[in-house]
Amino acid sequence: MKRFKSIVFFVVIILVLSLSACSDSLETTPDMQETSTPIANETPDMQETSTPITNETSEPESASETDLAESVTSADVKVFYVADDAFNQIGESPHELVDLSNLESYREFIESEEITQRVIFTTDTLIKDFKYLAIDMVEGDTGFIVEDVICELEELLPEEPFVVTWWTLSTVRIHRGISFVDADGTTKYFAFHASGNDGSLFFIEF
Repeated sequence: MKRFKSIVFFVVIILVLSLSACSDSLETTPDMQETSTPIANETPDMQETSTPITNETSEPESASETDLAESVTSADVKVFYVADDAFNQIGESPHELVDLSNLESYREFIESEEITQRVIFTTDTLIKDFKYLAIDMVEGDTGFIVEDVICELEELLPEEPFVVTWWTLSTVRIHRGISFVDADGTTKYFAFHASGNDGSLFFIEF
């Protein structure tokens, strides 16, 4: 009788342990499924991230190509007033001035000894076949014609800007200009003048 009770006791223990093991396996299965769901959901996030990266790479390249293709060559040459004691004094003039005493070298063309005001043409790159022009204003598509080449340089160099005497005939009468050959081999023409409002210098391509 005692042996029979012992056998029954062991059978009960085995059943309890079996049921406990089954219960643990059933409880862990949902946890594993719940853990796998977020991992599956993370895949679209990675795909969404890849799209902006592709766009950010392509857009600057296309914009850069467009900017280069549409670049304005008037930026190749700039014109400034030269600092002097009569018209453009440092500390008093509202314009950006170039002090010739600070330059190691420059070329100069004096059109008239009676003209004391000067301007300087500078560049950041080598400019070929630079010409200082006498121009006239006309009606039509261009607005200007070249009357004469006053002075010309084979090259305008960054380290050696070009100074000329210059004056305004009136606030509206434009009579001087420049031309040069750009990097593409195209000859560009620009009239330059001073604003009637503040006297600042500017170019007009024609």
